[in-house]
Parts: sequence; C-alpha cells; structure tokens
Amino acid sequence: MKRRKKGLIPSLLMVMGVVSSVLSQNPGGVTGSSVWFKADEGVYENNAGTNTAENGDVVRNWAEQSGNATLTQVRIRTGNPRFRQLGANFNPMIELDGNDMLRNIGGRFSHTAIIDNTENTFFMVKNRHSFSGVEAGFSNASADRAGYYEGFGNRQRVDYGNPNQAMVGTINSRNVYSLARYGTSNASANRTLALNGTTDVSLGSLNSMAGAPTGRFGFGAEPRFIFAFSTVDIAEYLIYPLSLNMTDVEKVESYLGIKYGITLGHNYYASDWNGTTGTILWTLGGGYDNDIAGIGRDDASELNQKQSRSENSDALVTIGLGNIQTTNIANTNTFATDRNFLVWGNDNASTTVINTGIPNGFVEKINRNWQINETGSVDTTLVQIPNSAVTGFSSTSALVMVVADNDTFKGNVVTVPLIQNGTNWEASFDFDGIKHFTFGIVTSPDFMRHGKSFQWSTKQSMEF
Repeated sequence: MKRRKKGLIPSLLMVMGVVSSVLSQNPGGVTGSSVWFKADEGVYENNAGTNTAENGDVVRNWAEQSGNATLTQVRIRTGNPRFRQLGANFNPMIELDGNDMLRNIGGRFSHTAIIDNTENTFFMVKNRHSFSGVEAGFSNASADRAGYYEGFGNRQRVDYGNPNQAMVGTINSRNVYSLARYGTSNASANRTLALNGTTDVSLGSLNSMAGAPTGRFGFGAEPRFIFAFSTVDIAEYLIYPLSLNMTDVEKVESYLGIKYGITLGHNYYASDWNGTTGTILWTLGGGYDNDIAGIGRDDASELNQKQSRSENSDALVTIGLGNIQTTNIANTNTFATDRNFLVWGNDNASTTVINTGIPNGFVEKINRNWQINETGSVDTTLVQIPNSAVTGFSSTSALVMVVADNDTFKGNVVTVPLIQNGTNWEASFDFDGIKHFTFGIVTSPDFMRHGKSFQWSTKQSMEF
C-alpha cells in the first residue's frame, strides 16, 4: 500500500499563520493574481484535500493557490484526470485525456470573483494534443467567456466578453508545451494573444464582461454545459484581474519560462526587476537565443528549479544542480541563496560532428556552441547530453566538454572528460560568470615544444 503525504487543510494553515507566508509568493514576484493553479502544489487524490496525489493518481481536488475566496478548488466533474509527476521540464502536470473535466465546487458564481470587466491578463502553460476542445476558462449559459482557452486546429484560440469575442493565433501550439498569454484591456496595445512571450495576434476592439450572468470555471471542457472536451496536459494557469504592464508580464513569463523550459521572445528577469534595475538573467540578441533553459532559485516567485532542459525538440543539453534526477523535486541539492541562476542557450548550429573549419585544438566537435550565464553563485552542476549526440564521432574514448571565455575557444580553456552513464554522457563543472561550451575530441591542450609553451595550441609567453 502506498504511503500518503498528508496535506495541510486551510483551517490548520490559518492557525499556523502559514497562509500569509504562502500568499506573499507570487508568479515572477508580481502581486495581484486572483487565480493561480499549478500542478506542483495543491493536487490531491481525495475530495477533502488531505492526501497529496502521487504519480498516476486520479486528481479529485486541485486547490487554487492565490487565496481566492470563491474559486477555492476544482474537482472531478467527469472522467479521471491524472496527476503526472513528469511533465514539462521535470515538473508535474495534470493530464486530461479528452473525457476528463475538473470544475469549480459550489455552483455558478459571478465572473467578478476572478476577473475585471475589461482589464485582465491571463497565462497558461500547457501541451494540447487534440485539434479542438476547451482547455480552461469561465463560461455561462449565454456563452460569455473569460480566461478561456481552446484549440483551433494546430493554433490557439482564446475567448472573452459579453458577447464573446475570439482571437485565433497563427503559431503552431499543438503537441508542444507552450506559454499562452492574452490580455483584455481598453488600451489596444494590451488586447493581444501571445505565445512564448511573442505577440501573435491583436484584437481591434473589446467587449466588456459587464452584466454577464453567473457561470462556471473548469479545465478540460466547456464548464457550463460540459462539452467540447480537450486532450491537454496543464502545468500552470494564472489570472490577473488587471492589465499588467510589460515589465510585470515579462517577469511572470520569465518565471514560467525557466520553470517549464520554454524559450521566450524577450529577456529573462528575476522577481526584483523593476524595468530599470534589478536582476537580468538573460539578454536576447547575443546569438545564443535558441533552446533557452535555466536553473535557479527565486523565493518571491516560489521558484526552485534544480535541473532543466529546453522543451524544444532539438535541445541536447540538460544541466542539474549537483546531479540530474527523474524529476525536479527528486533533486535534493540546494541553492545557497536567493536569486542564484544559471541560464543557457545555443547558436542554433547543427548538431552534426565536424572536423574542418573548427577552432585550433579540436580534432572533431559538435558544430553547435552554447553560452551559459551565471547570476549570483551556483555550485557545481552536472551537464548531460544524450548518446545520440555523440554517434558521429570517430571514437568516444576521449570525448570532452570544452569550456572557455569566448566562442572561439581561446581564452581560459578548460576540458572536462565526458563519462558515459547509461544512455547519456555527463561532465561535472562549476561555471563562473559568462562562459561558452561545446563537446568534442581535442588535442592535448597544454604542451611544450622546442622550448616554447603552448596552451590550447596557441603559443604563450614564458615568464621566469
């Protein structure tokens, strides 16, 4: 019999004074959310919310995390939604298989409990598999909708208003984890649908939700009349009943992008960023903005991502704090202090092995190079690539990871042997500041010849 971890019920949390502490943590450090569901917290296999769900359990209670007094939880309305420990980037998700629905308890309620009539910002991280169907949102008998996501072929559709208006995107968002955001506002610049931090489409006008009848909220199907089921994996869902400025939008999306391995179309920021000063984790435009991923701790966001790999299909590199486990939570290593991060990306070169036109010191190398940025101080990490990445080498007996100050691999070069571990190759390294790395076979990097000193095949001056 499985042992269950007992959950803290709300009344006990209040007695212990925990609620105010928990609610002081916000996505990206941005306050004001009215709805916050995340698959790594508040998921239970019983209606009472006392038995934390384990991998494969039916989800019977998913508790809302912002402290909303009306929308406190969703429960099974139909089917058997499942908790999966391994979803996006080593984090959990809720699996809805096309027959499942989770819906609010307590009957119909006013939309004003979760949204503003006009000014709102909605975020959702999910992987939709079906061509159509409702993924999440609020709806009523008049089909007035808010926070409403649904599939439209391979594209994302979002609905809002009384009467309802739809925005249909142009970017493929099926069978891949995506961060979908849409805003409703009297300001035209904020009436947009964005995917992964990049604006997709905009709405020319806005219908308010004012006067809309009461309705229901749910995941996996149209929540009022229970139809239009969707096959979708949901990691996180957020509503802000206000039109967030772009500084706050990018902080929320940075939190979600790091957590779920999603490459964003804008810079990455920590929770202390105010638009002018604070912590910048990654700045776009340096030529390495592909397959961006990161690990780090940000207490104000309740972010503690200890291992990551980009969710993009061509990503090769996984990096973990100390080691790499099956899930993020299973990695028990810790960051020493708040706002310590490592973030990396690549130059989008091919992953084939080449032996010509390569820097001095290499015999063969993977064509692709990576840049990694350290913010604060992160301890030794484990870098991992799959066996498929090394099959093009003439030999695997002398494979190394090469780390340097620049992408010409001429400054402060360090080589670290790659060790095979099952179906992966791994190297441990403590990155410091901004570094570049790749993988290959090298000549002896340091040697003496005819009384001259060479480092990484470059002649060096000799001091006595």
